[in-house]
Amino acid sequence: MSSDGLKTEYGVKWKAIPNYYKQSRTELSGFIHVGENSVLDIGCAAGYLGESLKKSEKAKIVYGIEGFEEAAREAEKRLDVVFLGDLESLDFSKLNSEWEGKLFDYLIFGDVLEHLRDPWSVLQASKCMLKDDGEILISLPNIRHWSVLLPLIIKGSWKYTAQGILDKTHFRFFTKSSACDLVKSCGLDITYAGVPVNGRRSNMISKLSFGMLNEFLGIQLLISCKKSSK
Repeated sequence: MSSDGLKTEYGVKWKAIPNYYKQSRTELSGFIHVGENSVLDIGCAAGYLGESLKKSEKAKIVYGIEGFEEAAREAEKRLDVVFLGDLESLDFSKLNSEWEGKLFDYLIFGDVLEHLRDPWSVLQASKCMLKDDGEILISLPNIRHWSVLLPLIIKGSWKYTAQGILDKTHFRFFTKSSACDLVKSCGLDITYAGVPVNGRRSNMISKLSFGMLNEFLGIQLLISCKKSSK
């Protein structure tokens, strides 16, 4: 692990690692088939996703990149290699050389891009780590969720929170459409783009609306993409 990494997360100091750093992210792991895959988890948090992929035999090797030092130390206990560094200043090409040109079957950005000032450049640069037939998995908060829109429309209220869609550490906000634009602008072909709906009430509304209201019901955007064939 590099010694020149960050000691705080986006300028916010933590006394302990927040629970959202310890999630196995089944909504993302569901895209990965059982096999001897190599995975690069970009923003790997404490490494729980990578650990679950290895335990479920969906990955043989998992590398991670993490900017929060305490989380990276935890991830080292679960992943094969963890690099501590700031994504905004990371030279992916140099890192690829340090890793002896290693390429991955999957790159994962699990609720990471919204924390960046320039997610376009980071996503574009990361492609050098992906195999030609590899896949990039992305999750982002859905700013079109009703919990954001209703207070904004009715009260004119837009309140940042400690975590969630309006997390105070978010620099960028995305709808399904703008998230797809982000991916396409980086020369990637989308193989899946959706807004999962969870909860009994939300699922009922989704069914009654034939899925037309899903973008207002789901808190996350999920995208799977590959290098452009053009």
